[in-house]
Amino acid sequence: TRPGPTLGNMTAFTGFPPLVHSDNTTKFRAGTIDASGFLWLVPYGAAAVVRVDTRPGLTLGNMTAFTVFAGPVNNSLHKFDGGSIDAAGFLWLVPSYAPAVVRVDTRP
Repeated sequence: TRPGPTLGNMTAFTGFPPLVHSDNTTKFRAGTIDASGFLWLVPYGAAAVVRVDTRPGLTLGNMTAFTVFAGPVNNSLHKFDGGSIDAAGFLWLVPSYAPAVVRVDTRP
């Protein structure tokens, strides 16, 4: 089969929420898709977990920050190295230097 005419096209979405700096620091280490199709970005140096709307339409690329980390994770640098969403819809963040595993509710 032949590749479609849009294969490899790229679109940049730069509308990071205010708490996520747009400088050259390492913001995120990984991302995972939930059952509704949203992309969840796992923070490394960023101050928030970020949800990116991947649904076609006017909201495509919109980003929402979630910043209330549990306990001592708030001030951690290099927080997490990855994450995965379980069957119940929870995102589990794998610590790098964060002092805890963190569970994020991604369910609508």
